[in-house]
Amino acid sequence: VELVERYRRPGQVVQQTFQTNGLLLDDAWCAFFKEHGFLIGISIDGPKDLHDAHRVDKGGRGTFERVMRGLRLLQEHGVEYKFPDGRPSEQQPFAGGIRLEIAQLGAGEVVSRLRTHFV
Repeated sequence: VELVERYRRPGQVVQQTFQTNGLLLDDAWCAFFKEHGFLIGISIDGPKDLHDAHRVDKGGRGTFERVMRGLRLLQEHGVEYKFPDGRPSEQQPFAGGIRLEIAQLGAGEVVSRLRTHFV
């Protein structure tokens, strides 16, 4: 962030982005991202069963619930985020399912962003 500010030219707009699976997000990281206007990409592969089949931790456990915890922290801090559509082709039919999972968090804004990125 310091280097960007040092070398940014007058009038130049810089969008800071960060891609994460969300597992290690905490209040301090979210406050930092909000303060500096970061756009965060969250890696999620679909509904819980599909996501957990593809994204496991070193102990072999699915990570969906921990990704959702990180997402909730971003929401609580008002950090802008998106869901890049980098899913393998076998996951394409499940885009609606992940919208339902996220909608259950009470996050209507997320659903509209998912429509932009997952449909």
